Amino acid sequence: FQDGGLAGAAGAEDQLGVTRQQREADVAQDHLLVERKVHLVEYDNRRPGSEGASLAIVARDGAAAEAVAQQLQGTGSRALALAADITDPGAVAAAIEATLAAFARLDVLVNNAARALKGNLEQTEPEDWQSELDGTLTGAFLVTRAALVPMLKEGRAAIVNIGSVNGLMTFG
Repeated sequence: FQDGGLAGAAGAEDQLGVTRQQREADVAQDHLLVERKVHLVEYDNRRPGSEGASLAIVARDGAAAEAVAQQLQGTGSRALALAADITDPGAVAAAIEATLAAFARLDVLVNNAARALKGNLEQTEPEDWQSELDGTLTGAFLVTRAALVPMLKEGRAAIVNIGSVNGLMTFG
């Protein structure tokens, strides 16, 4: 069909093997959180989810990741809990490998990890500032870099970066 690059009958497939019905279903839903997609989500107390999706939940706190994975499984999603420090390149690589081992692919990455500074700028110690940068920026960089190659193999992928609340705060 014209809009999605598919020609011919409703059951025809495009060059990637996607039928018109599949394409229309994907367009009809939020294209970042749909069934048949595999997501890797950095968790920080906000409940991610998509019914019918496969999700790898990555958190420093393995028990928190497991609790979220169990909640998601109750909605019909396939969920994998992974404990990893996203500021450690080796831990990030292991999380990506575990995701690929469990689900065979990775379609969506949600960089959602953040640390919140407490107090104003005068009260912020340099090590707290560095921890914020490492957890928010460096972690997103490391996870995105590690996930990029397997995601590109799928031909279509999405990366969602959720910003820190600190972007909305004043430190004066």
